[in-house]
Amino acid sequence: MEINVTVRSFPRSPMEGGKTMAGNKVHIILLVTLLLLAIFPVSAFAASWAEIIYDSEVPAQTRKNIASAVDTVADLLTQYNIALRYDIKVVVTADTESYIQALMFYNKDSRAKAEEVAKSSGGVSLNDRHILLIRGTSLLNTSPSEVYRVVPHELFHQVQNQYGKARTLNWLVEGTPEVFQFVAREKAGFGKVADFVRQAEQIVRQDSAIPDVRELANYQSFQFIPDKPKQE
Repeated sequence: MEINVTVRSFPRSPMEGGKTMAGNKVHIILLVTLLLLAIFPVSAFAASWAEIIYDSEVPAQTRKNIASAVDTVADLLTQYNIALRYDIKVVVTADTESYIQALMFYNKDSRAKAEEVAKSSGGVSLNDRHILLIRGTSLLNTSPSEVYRVVPHELFHQVQNQYGKARTLNWLVEGTPEVFQFVAREKAGFGKVADFVRQAEQIVRQDSAIPDVRELANYQSFQFIPDKPKQE
């Protein structure tokens, strides 16, 4: 599978230097495809399926970690014979402010809404636009495991959307991407799926109360489970 890479600047304020985000793009297109084709024959690849767009201030190690996670997802999609009908754009921002700007630009969010989303999300999948937005943090640079927690999860939302847009329960919509990121992390050598599931079970068991069964039929009921249970 081919992956194209683009480096682009996102402004640190809604109007930086009197220019909009669209007018402030820095296009340095790295045609990874050309390098790959110089090494491998054309027949070795399917059609290009992803473009990674980095904020120009994203550190080199973060870019390496993101590319590795996307490569692992590509391997899993091939392994399980999952074909995507539409190319996916993965936008990696440098920090919270550029994440807010990306939400405003790509999802047309208001400043207030983008700030609210940025408070609680490490990434978001814009399914109708086939775009992922990843919030830049220091963890993405220092912890490859964190990258594998975020990127495969959000990419699997794209798989869900491309195979069907049926409205279903929120815990199911979010649960399957969580399982997929468990599989991706295991493939990358960060642990075992069984251990990740066990950690989640421990967190549920430590909760003060079991959720009302009626919440399972609530489209809005969902709570993220952290990687590790709290220590008492």
